[in-house]
Amino acid sequence: FAETALADPTMDAATREGLLFALLDAGLGDVALPALRDLAKADPAKWDEAYVQALRLAKADKERGDVIVRRLQSNPPAARRDLLLYELLEVAGPVRALPFLEKIARAEPTGPWPPVYEEALATAGRQDDLIAWVTLRSIDKRLSDQDRRNAAFRLLDLGAKPAAEQAFSLLAQDARPDSPDVQQLV
Repeated sequence: FAETALADPTMDAATREGLLFALLDAGLGDVALPALRDLAKADPAKWDEAYVQALRLAKADKERGDVIVRRLQSNPPAARRDLLLYELLEVAGPVRALPFLEKIARAEPTGPWPPVYEEALATAGRQDDLIAWVTLRSIDKRLSDQDRRNAAFRLLDLGAKPAAEQAFSLLAQDARPDSPDVQQLV
């Protein structure tokens, strides 16, 4: 019934809107999705959230991921960006989220995103990129000595001994002779 009713061009807007929201409330996103897709294209400010809800209910993850990527590309405020990024990780996985994670992790090295980016690289099997990222963190002067030290130890775990040695050498440059960083090199 709903598909036929939504296809009726003579249905007034208020009735169509009520039917669409009733379908969403009933968990029938797949039925509402075609109409909401068209409405969201015509009036995104009004219909975009309902469209995404329909995508979620219909388990249309590929299309939902595309919508999230478009939203992330519009540089939303940080709080909104963070929610979208977690949703993208959930819907599309780490590979699709990597470009956004990298950008945020580089811009906010002491924030919550660097470990998420590191985990996404590991999950995606991007070992060379993972080593390059951890190496960068191990020598990043914006980070605390403890964070840089942790990155150096992570490099050892990853089998990147020369990069770890470089990181420990940098940490040891200004350290006392009995410091852990000097001892690590000895």
